[in-house]
Amino acid sequence: MIAGRFFLAFALTVATVKQVTAEKDFYELLGVEQTADSREIRKAFKKLAITTHPDKNPDDPLAQQKFLDLKQAYEVLKDQETRKQYDLHGENGIKDGFKSSKEYQNWNFYKNHFGIYDDDPEIITLSASDFEQNVKNSMEYWFIKFYSPMCSHCHVMSPNWRQLALELSAVIKIAAVNCEEDWVLCRKEGISSYPSLVLYPNKDKYYGERTPEDMQNFVLHKLPTQPNEISSYKIFKSNMEDETIRSSPLLFIFCKDSTDTNCPSWQSRSKLSYIFDGLVEVAYVDCSSKDISCSKIGFQSATIYLPSGNDTLQNGIEIHSLNYLEIATQILRQLPEAELVDEKSLENIHGKLVEDLGQDWLVYFTENQEYQSFVDLQYRRLPALLPHIKLGRINCNKSAEICKNKYFINKYPTFATFKRGGAVEMHVGGVSVSEVVNFARNSIWAPNLETLNPNTFPDCLNDGHPWVVDFYAPWCPPCMRLIPEFRRASSMVGGIVKFGSLDCATHRDLCATYDIRSYPTVIFYNYSTPHAYTGQFVSRDIATFVEDVLRPPVIDLTIDNFESLVLNRGKNEVWLVDFFASWCGPCIQLAPQWRSLARMVGHLNNINIGSVDCVTQELLCTQHGVRSYPTIRLYPIGGTGDIITYNGFQRDAYALRSWLVSSLPSSVYALGDYNFADVVLRSNTPWVVDYYAPWCGPCQVFAVEFELAAKQLDDGRRLKFAKVNCESFPHVCRNAGIQSYPTVRYYPGKTGWSPQNPFGVPFVNDRRKVEDVVEWLEELLVSQSPSASGNNAASIRDEL
Repeated sequence: MIAGRFFLAFALTVATVKQVTAEKDFYELLGVEQTADSREIRKAFKKLAITTHPDKNPDDPLAQQKFLDLKQAYEVLKDQETRKQYDLHGENGIKDGFKSSKEYQNWNFYKNHFGIYDDDPEIITLSASDFEQNVKNSMEYWFIKFYSPMCSHCHVMSPNWRQLALELSAVIKIAAVNCEEDWVLCRKEGISSYPSLVLYPNKDKYYGERTPEDMQNFVLHKLPTQPNEISSYKIFKSNMEDETIRSSPLLFIFCKDSTDTNCPSWQSRSKLSYIFDGLVEVAYVDCSSKDISCSKIGFQSATIYLPSGNDTLQNGIEIHSLNYLEIATQILRQLPEAELVDEKSLENIHGKLVEDLGQDWLVYFTENQEYQSFVDLQYRRLPALLPHIKLGRINCNKSAEICKNKYFINKYPTFATFKRGGAVEMHVGGVSVSEVVNFARNSIWAPNLETLNPNTFPDCLNDGHPWVVDFYAPWCPPCMRLIPEFRRASSMVGGIVKFGSLDCATHRDLCATYDIRSYPTVIFYNYSTPHAYTGQFVSRDIATFVEDVLRPPVIDLTIDNFESLVLNRGKNEVWLVDFFASWCGPCIQLAPQWRSLARMVGHLNNINIGSVDCVTQELLCTQHGVRSYPTIRLYPIGGTGDIITYNGFQRDAYALRSWLVSSLPSSVYALGDYNFADVVLRSNTPWVVDYYAPWCGPCQVFAVEFELAAKQLDDGRRLKFAKVNCESFPHVCRNAGIQSYPTVRYYPGKTGWSPQNPFGVPFVNDRRKVEDVVEWLEELLVSQSPSASGNNAASIRDEL
């Protein structure tokens, strides 16, 4: 069974490092599940802090230690990085990098100043771990209060902030950030006083009065949409006759004058315009204008909704309300509902998509309700916003089998895309209209990504495709940040590789079977062999990792092949070997850099990059005296017993490549006044020369690229490489017209008795990478080859 093989290859890592069971279970201390999100953890700690605080338990000699244990559990679990280490290695995993303070606040602080907005459903409490994903990477409007619980003004304005959240609940998102808890985030956002009110995404700071009305007006003036003001009968008539305008529904708001209390306020009009942007044209008719007679039109102080296609106001629907939510609700009720889909029709839809027929579908799973809330009704906007995707709705009260047992729906509404090719992807995250639209658009561009569940995993691993699986939890901010990157990676890889995501909060037992204890965990199942991903959670790195597994750039060395490949290497062969332990943190960080290094030098036939896993190859590592990890050794040219060990501080691919190049015999000749003319200008062999200065930083960086180009192209016959130190030999550089460093010139070889022009052919590419130099030189060499057409080749030689 694949699960068993996975345990041997992957769980051995965990078994090696986690030798000691954690002394305390932090989740159990706080009374929360391992799937708890940050708000649940904060609320649980606050509840316990109030009852277990030493101030309230003066007769308990252990009260202080109990409270400190609770405080430590909270501080570890509230931070995603320390929480991940704790999930992986228990309490031992966070001892070295985490120190919990022995100080704490008094009982009153935890009672009145801690988590002050956690019980307000309209206000979202943000932390550093989810701020970037929810706010910085979103184009939605967020009005955020940065506060300190020790700030009296922050508490005074709290009722007004709650009132504002109610007023704007259907328009934008209202949030709060506790700067005592997340001071790094607040400093990064430029917060220097409390409370600070900032409107995102444009980061507009609010300095006005902190009344609900003033704060609301500030937000509404910043919104990108406003009602279309009609101040003349000519404009009104033009709107009614314009076919483009009439193709969409219209909402006319007639007001007798600016003081008319029988028409919606300008605030309500602004909110309606923003809510219905792109769906319903909101028009405000000022009946007090001299250029329009509302009596002639037939309406004064009225709100009329005119469905698309109707050409007279008399066919419209008059709405008798001044509240923007009630007006919006009545309009949304006029829009068509999504197509109702049952089990049989969904099976037909999915069958056609498997055959790559028909349109992609966005389906939302809901419960049947006689009264639909405003949030539910907003989804009627989706067809207009997603014209190329069909919209369906499944009533889970009537289709319980498909909701509960096939797709494991456990919250409502849940959205899913059914994509051409047959993949089904569940939406994870917010369910506002804009968030759902963004999900649907991005999802259909990733046809190889689907959501897995116990019905499909692990059976999918036997379908003849390699699978990359993301094990995640919806409460985990890094998991949420990974989702769009994982989706993009699936589009980059393509081919026969499939991508899947598995919700470990919903399917805990299944994830536990595969020993998944930290989120996100990404594993590439290359048929029967699992490979744990240890790099950065960005799409390019994930895609590169998959390519590396399919076509490994690093050679796995074992006790069976180490002697024949490394110790008995050819005289011109070089081996660079990483001795690592799969449980070692620095080794895990090195792994993607090591693969990158292998790709960088992969075009050089005599340089081999290998690795030895000292967990599975313990005897081999012991025989070669490897006592720490990672140990990097170079087995140089010549097949001698000399070994060079890397002692550098940096272990990135470029630093390792520079060390490798500096440890090998150079393929670049050093020339000067005494030999440059004879060796290069009077030579029949093509030469390429790097003019440099020893004090020039870019020269030192380019020297590595130039050396690698030399090793790739210098076969001893068709092309040779040289360098000239312009500090030591200025005469040579002046003759060549060198004015900046580094400068590269190509000399094709003399064709007669006369020496070549010292100016040569310049390399003009701004990129000084080895691949660019090689491409340039190969083009020049091809143009000189005997296969080039006679006159053209001759003219090129003459020009050179």
